[in-house]
Amino acid sequence: MQNNPPGQPNQLPPPYAPYPQYPQPMYPPPPNITVVQQRQQLSFLIRALYFCFIGWWFGIAWALTALLLICTIILAPIGLLMLNSLPTVLTLYQK
Repeated sequence: MQNNPPGQPNQLPPPYAPYPQYPQPMYPPPPNITVVQQRQQLSFLIRALYFCFIGWWFGIAWALTALLLICTIILAPIGLLMLNSLPTVLTLYQK
């Protein structure tokens, strides 16, 4: 604190002038851009033949392997990823 002579109030320095407030420039909002990438699907006939001859037994083996991985706590994330990809394994259908 400052030592002021008796009878004079404490005087504070004048407040600093605030920074000038400039208006924000008005830019148009950025356009909404959506990129959709579609994968090329195999024909239905090829996928049906794959399911009949390969997909059903490979899908069973895939699901059992995934369930075994889920039983081990450490490999559970891999097992869940395998279960999520089971429709692709069964029918070759790509999202």
